Parts: sequence; C-alpha cells; structure tokens
Amino acid sequence: MNGNITVKYGDEETGIFVIDNLILTASVIQETRKIATELPASTLDLELDVRDYENFEFAVTKPLYIYSDTSLIQKTFITEAKKTSQYRWMVNSTDYIGMMDYLTYDGKFYYQQTFEAVMEDLFSGTNIPYYIDNYTKQLTVSGQVAAGTVRSALQEICFSFGAYVTTANCDGVTVQRLSSDVSQNISTDRIMAGINVENKETITKLSIGYSNFVSSEESISVTKSFDNDFITENLGKWVTFNLDVPCEFKNRYIVGNYYSERNITGQEGRHDLFTDFETHPHYLKAKVVEELSDGIVEGTKTLDGGWLAFVAYPYMSVDGGVLEKQNPVDSALPIINEKSLNTLGTMTSENAQTALDRIFDNLTVGLKIDAKIIDGRNYLTYGSFKFGEKIYGFEHQNPINIGDIVTIETPNNGIQTGFVQKATYKLFGSTKVVKSCEII
Repeated sequence: MNGNITVKYGDEETGIFVIDNLILTASVIQETRKIATELPASTLDLELDVRDYENFEFAVTKPLYIYSDTSLIQKTFITEAKKTSQYRWMVNSTDYIGMMDYLTYDGKFYYQQTFEAVMEDLFSGTNIPYYIDNYTKQLTVSGQVAAGTVRSALQEICFSFGAYVTTANCDGVTVQRLSSDVSQNISTDRIMAGINVENKETITKLSIGYSNFVSSEESISVTKSFDNDFITENLGKWVTFNLDVPCEFKNRYIVGNYYSERNITGQEGRHDLFTDFETHPHYLKAKVVEELSDGIVEGTKTLDGGWLAFVAYPYMSVDGGVLEKQNPVDSALPIINEKSLNTLGTMTSENAQTALDRIFDNLTVGLKIDAKIIDGRNYLTYGSFKFGEKIYGFEHQNPINIGDIVTIETPNNGIQTGFVQKATYKLFGSTKVVKSCEII
C-alpha cells in the first residue's frame, strides 16, 4: 500500500468517521478464487479502545472502509460488535460476498440469455453494486440456476464460465475474466523468511455432465390488454413483454393484434396495434403503430383499448452427456483421484468442453506458494557517491492485490508464475504492511 492507511466507519445516516486513533489491532483477510471454485468472503476484524469517546457505538450492518490515501482497499459490513469492557470493543465484519448469505435467490431457468442480463436478475433488489468486464457481459447462459442464496447462485454461474469474483479495491462486487497478464515480479528482497512451496494434490481424471435443451411440444398462451394511455404514450416505440420461462417462437405465433375504435353510434372498428415483432427466448418485443386512424385523429371516433395474444413453446433441459479428461500420471504407483462435476445446471454443450479444460488445468496446477511479502510502497533508495554527490532515487513498488497474476522468486523452485488468491495482514502494526499470501 503506497499511501497512508485510514479506516473509516459509518454511512450517510450516522455520518462517516475516521477511527484510526481508536484501533488497537486491525486484521484483514482478502480472498478470491481463480475460477470461482468457491466464493470466499473477505473480512476485517478490529479491536478498539474508545476511552476518549465513551459514547461511541458500533452497529451491526454498518460499513467499514480501508483506504490507502484516497483509494478504497476494502469495504466490509459489521456482523458482530460487542463491548468486552468499559472502553474495549471487538468488531467483526465481512464484505458484500459474506452479506450475500443473508439474501435468498429463488432460482431460474435461462436459455441463451446474456451473462449481463442474468446478473441483473441475480442482483435485483439487493442494493449491491456490481461490475462486469465487457467480455464476460456478452457470454451466453443457458440452464437452471439453483435456488439458494445469492452467494451460491453467483458462484455457480461464475464457475461455469471461469469468471473470478472479488470485492477488493472497489465499493461493490467485481466479476471479470481472468487475465493472463503478469502485473509484477515479487523479488526476494520483498519476501520474508519462511516461504513455503508445496505440491497440490494430483487429479487423475475429471468428468463434467452437461445438458441440452429442446422446446416442448405443448405451447403456452400469453394475452395482454392495453388501456388508451399505454397506446398513446408508446406510439412508434418498441415495448418488451417478458416471459416467465424461456420459450421458442414458431411460425404464426401472433394470435391477435389490434386496437379498437368506436364512432358515436358505438360501432367498433379494429386496426393493427403493433407493426413489427422481434423474438428472444426470454421476451417478445413489439413496435406500436406510428399513428392512430384518421377518425381518432380527427375526433370523429374514440380509442377503446388494445389487445395482443401470442403462443410460445417453453424450453426444457435434457441430459446431454458427460465429458472426461484423463491426466496421465507418470508414477510406478499411480494414485487414483477422480473428480466428477455433474450437478451444474448451467453447464451445456456450448460451454462444457471449455469448462472441462479450464477446471482441469486449475485442479492440476502443480504448486501452491505461501509467502510473507512486504507490500508495495514508495521509498527513497540511496546509492554510492559519485564526483562528490550521493546518488539516490524514489523507488515505487506496486501493491499486491488478490486476483493479480505475479511472478515470484522461490529458493528452490526458481521463478514461478501464479494467481494471488489470498492475502492476510495487519494494519498499523508497522510502517511496512506484510501480507501473508497464497499464490497458486
């Protein structure tokens, strides 16, 4: 962390306070996983002394913020706050991912829906800000997302498509494609004694089950009626009618389409209300007429509402098959360690092979590195005298963030490249922030 560390507490309702001077200890754990094999929560735990502010209170669900100068490092929400003595508080907090355990998701079936639209469904009503990179937004999701918590649903979807999730360095949840770009090299002068390099378990075979989708032979009928205000307010506009379940639209899917007009004697006439249609498995779009009949415009007739009816055939999932990938183990006594993933509702024939390769590569990565690393900072460096002048410069190092791809120098395994999946550290204990990192 290159700047001054600050911890803040509160929101617009309570006011936001800098609480650095109250903190005795501050322990931070930031975590993510490379391809969302799980969604671990990041946490901030505080021990505080409020003897100079005896009336200061900490409330559950109120936010805490860690800043480096003006850059947000982590935002969490208090899950437990208790007074252990007259002046002493213990406060535990978790990030947006941890809070998702308190939010339920009803489950939903999708067919060829964009990843962005699925995320809109998932986060709707949660008040959780989220960010998706442009590549991931356009991915196509099909299948049943299981009912459960918002956290479990997000994990299932992201795991199926290899996106990783983090709450670090933003006020919200970031969902993005894993980068292959190395952000920095961790040299030995930043590594504390005791680096540990271990082999991960060997996966001998991985299998993934996937689904295919067919439309039902039985149709559903949808009927919509419209009042005069809807018609006049949407002349010339496209309107969207969402479906409860994804469907296929076959030939002659429009059953009825008109608006009514009446003259002074009550005689009724009908005209097309919609002039064009676009179909999608999750909705029907229709364009309202540009203008109404001459009689209505001239005032000799009155508008009397409209009507639309259409039929569609719901999609349903069927077993597609199983893909397998074998890992040849070069050993006199090979260990059989097979894993099977057959319960993912969003694994389809379109993404199963890519997912199999990605998950297999992640499960067979050779090394896991545990290292205590001095976080990036700015400092002066001094050199030798030259012609009576001392040479010095300003050294800049990048901070270590979870989700980074880094190279790291190890004592016996040379330079390794890996993904920073966990960082544990304390604030205010030293002028240097030392992060205990897991790199795979």
